[in-house]
Amino acid sequence: KVRYGIGNVITLKKQYSFDEIKKMLLKNLNISQDKIASYNFSNGRKIKKIIVLPGSGSSDVWKVIVGKPDLLITSDLKHNQIVDLSDINISYINATHYGLEKVFIEYFLLFLSKKFKGKVLVYNDTNF
Repeated sequence: KVRYGIGNVITLKKQYSFDEIKKMLLKNLNISQDKIASYNFSNGRKIKKIIVLPGSGSSDVWKVIVGKPDLLITSDLKHNQIVDLSDINISYINATHYGLEKVFIEYFLLFLSKKFKGKVLVYNDTNF
């Protein structure tokens, strides 16, 4: 795993199909199928390199294109950005803002609890 701005570039040890990655993502993020949009532009190619950008990836989509992943996982891309990804065979899964950011919130809470030892931190896990 290599840090890439606020996101991550992940190179998997093993290659997976787009559908296998999507199934793992739905299960591990606890997101229902009807909440996400997915675009398989892999033309049958297996997925090995993934870029994950929590929140909206639309402002950094050009960095993703330069990184040449097989798959981008983010949310809120514009139609023309999805077309750009399809032109260069980068698949895309819109895992929703909440689906990705809830993971960030858990890590951020851990970070804050280490920085503010002895203080009471309250985390409300309400899915707005």
